[in-house]
Amino acid sequence: MRKKQAGQAFILVLILLAIGALLAVPALRLSVTELKSSQIVVQKTRSLYAVSAAQEWVLWNLTDPNFASGFTTGIPKEYDFDVCGTPVNITIVMRAVAGAGAITLATDDVIRPTKTVEPSGGED
Repeated sequence: MRKKQAGQAFILVLILLAIGALLAVPALRLSVTELKSSQIVVQKTRSLYAVSAAQEWVLWNLTDPNFASGFTTGIPKEYDFDVCGTPVNITIVMRAVAGAGAITLATDDVIRPTKTVEPSGGED
């Protein structure tokens, strides 16, 4: 009777190995997908921090009269710099609106800065 039972254990082990192999492949694919998505989240977070730093840089520089006086109404000015390894491109356009709030100039025109900052270098 022992000879018949020895073959049954081998078949049971083969079935368990097959089930394990079938479960291992999707588990590995899930791990790879999770790793890629976490890398994307880290990249997006770095880009958002770089954009925030660029916005702060622009706002800080706009407090300097020499910086703001270098703009011509409606003509964009671009700045490129690196924020902790993330290249950032900044485009600033001055739009002067007579009589609107903000900083009044000697000619009664007003500087109303608008900002649109995006990370550059393919890091979306």
